[in-house]
Amino acid sequence: MFRIFKKFRLNKASIALIILSFMVTLGRQLITSILTIYFLYRGLTYEQVGILFSTYTLAITLTSIWVGGLADRFGRKKILMVGSLIYSLSLYLISFPESFAYYLTAYTALALGTSSLMGVLTAWYFTEVAKYNIWDEGERIYSVARTLNYISILLANIATSFLLILTGDMALIFKIAALVNLFALILIILLVSENYGDREGNYLLIIREGINIVLANKIMLMLTISNIIYGILQSHFILTWQIYFHSILNFPEEMLGFIYTLYTIGGIIGSTIASIIGGKYTSEYRSLLLVVLSALISILYALPFFVLDKLSSLIWMLIFNLILSIYTIYNTILFNKEVPSEYRATAASAMFTLSSIASSLSLYIFGVIVNTIGLRESFILVSSIHLVQIFIFLIIYRFYINRSYNK
Repeated sequence: MFRIFKKFRLNKASIALIILSFMVTLGRQLITSILTIYFLYRGLTYEQVGILFSTYTLAITLTSIWVGGLADRFGRKKILMVGSLIYSLSLYLISFPESFAYYLTAYTALALGTSSLMGVLTAWYFTEVAKYNIWDEGERIYSVARTLNYISILLANIATSFLLILTGDMALIFKIAALVNLFALILIILLVSENYGDREGNYLLIIREGINIVLANKIMLMLTISNIIYGILQSHFILTWQIYFHSILNFPEEMLGFIYTLYTIGGIIGSTIASIIGGKYTSEYRSLLLVVLSALISILYALPFFVLDKLSSLIWMLIFNLILSIYTIYNTILFNKEVPSEYRATAASAMFTLSSIASSLSLYIFGVIVNTIGLRESFILVSSIHLVQIFIFLIIYRFYINRSYNK
């Protein structure tokens, strides 16, 4: 990875993306592994914790497209600053012992902060890349940032475990996470230059145009369908991987953290490979690469049906996320090269909203399916659904070829 930095001079936007994405991921991941336990410790019931998490997801789904429109209209730096401030304050407020209604309000505010950070930072960065036409460097740096995000997840999990052993104070972790995000706010102020989408446009028209880009542009529509299918696979994985390793393969509960660490390492390796490859491929060939990656993901996801042994299942976990991380990076780059800069944040939010709705519905559906056909069999079903991705990216490839002929 360090060779990559020697090949070009990092500009301010690249430095900002690397540092900010690392800090934001670190601040979020510090609390992820203790969220449920913390709320139960504060006296909430399982039902109330479920309401909190459902409200959080619903709030992100309902607000993301509106936040994306605000970023395109009024400035992405401003929205990043507001989002980081809200996220930091919400974490700090959650650290105190209060009522369910209090936590519901603070956790909903946390969702609003998440909406303001998720797609806006990427939209800001790729707008800077397009402005200076530095796509090769931009793609490499985005991949490096993804690699560092996975590293920050590892560091956060280690830090959380260490702090709990040292102090036993879960509230302290929320306060530290709040400080990390407050530091991210300072970095946004210092490093991020303002850029806009349609600065002079009507806000509601920007929202409509962002949705129209996702649904009317043939390539964008295919990418949106692809994102929905990918989200369905991710939802199934989130729901089943711990059950599969614990109940089917008989790994003890204390091993699950180590297994997820292997998954994270796979992401680090995959993102590093993507950063080395960089922007060597045109959009046409990148779509063909996504055909191959989609086929590999479908094949890999079918393997748990055959009940892997313990060693091969660990290797599977690492390789699976290695391929997923490369796929995610190239999918994101394909999207950002296709979408107009004026509506980048709005279109990304619209795509996320559709994918999030599908993922939320699929979580319930997969719960029913697992109970009906069995856990192992559900992997085959999802693998079969994901095969559709092959045809989607072949269609996208054909669109690009036709476009090049018509020029």
